[in-house]
Amino acid sequence: MATDLRLVLATLKISNDLERIADSAKSLAKVLKDAGKREFKWMKQMQIPDMLDILVAMLKEMGTALRKNDTRPALKAAKRDVDLNACYKKAIKTTVDLIIKYPDDGKSVLMLMLMVRNLERSGDLTKNISEEIVFHMEARVLKHKGKK
Repeated sequence: MATDLRLVLATLKISNDLERIADSAKSLAKVLKDAGKREFKWMKQMQIPDMLDILVAMLKEMGTALRKNDTRPALKAAKRDVDLNACYKKAIKTTVDLIIKYPDDGKSVLMLMLMVRNLERSGDLTKNISEEIVFHMEARVLKHKGKK
């Protein structure tokens, strides 16, 4: 009975996180659709393609973990959130540098930073999903653990 309850609780939380990730994806798609060439010229510099690759890999690991009923892919994906956080920190510095260098393009640079923030947040949500998978499968709570 405990396993069934953990499944229900984890499913509720996972579905909420997936909905939020989908909302972020919709926002990213809208920005890309509405963007001009200026927004795209700094995408690589802001590490957006790298962040997308990391996030897609994390989500694939979540699918593998659920399909195979194995927590190892979920834990592997959770560790990749560190990579997204590093990209996010670099993007903040890049944003400042670009706004200083191209003050007339501030809106474009900030739009890219919003994209980066959405990707970083989606990584956090994906990490939450991995924690829920571990909770469901192993009855272990990974959240709120202090740094070792």
